[in-house]
Amino acid sequence: MLSTSGWRVSWGRPLVFVVVTTWQERLRDAVVRSGQKHSLIALDAGVAPETLSRLLNDPNQRPSLETITRIAHAVNENVGWLLGERGFTLSARQLAELRSTVDFLRTALLDAPPPRVVVQSNPNAIRVRRRVPREFAGASLCFQITDDSMTGAAIADGDLLFVERTRDLRAAAGRVVVAEVAGLLYVKQLEIRGDAPRLVSRNDRYAPVELRANELALIGVVVGRAGAPVEE
Repeated sequence: MLSTSGWRVSWGRPLVFVVVTTWQERLRDAVVRSGQKHSLIALDAGVAPETLSRLLNDPNQRPSLETITRIAHAVNENVGWLLGERGFTLSARQLAELRSTVDFLRTALLDAPPPRVVVQSNPNAIRVRRRVPREFAGASLCFQITDDSMTGAAIADGDLLFVERTRDLRAAAGRVVVAEVAGLLYVKQLEIRGDAPRLVSRNDRYAPVELRANELALIGVVVGRAGAPVEE
């Protein structure tokens, strides 16, 4: 039995829904979209041109499945869509356009280059002289961060950081630390992978600083912070 209901979507812009209610309307639609002359379609399908004309225009036609299949192949259409079978919502052209759209999205989104990442080549901490508040017991040093690379740890550009001295890398792993690399000061989260330390920012725009064990001199761990001081 041939289905008498269905729908077709035009993939142009704006998106248009075209109701296609019968197999005959689907056949006419497929023939028009093929851009071929009726005589050539009939020749390719192995039917008489008069037969194709009747199938396109006579509502009382009841063609065999073999005839419909040959005509569908002649216009590069899938038989399931032409007959409105379940699971064949899209025509062959719509499927091709859908694959093209998926390929475009994969190229534009999945294969796109990652966002620009800043390599932390400059120091982002300076030593300052400030009295350490009593609540940060154990801290004896004060530093000021000079960029936004640690905003994910609630440390903003210009904040004062109160630091407790330690040289123990393992004990400081996972914590925000102040460390010296090649004579430059950094405020970062310390990670240890095997024997190699790395200084990790808490802002996705900044790449981690990969190091060898002997390249990093740990100064201490951050135990408190205060907002940037007001300029006098």
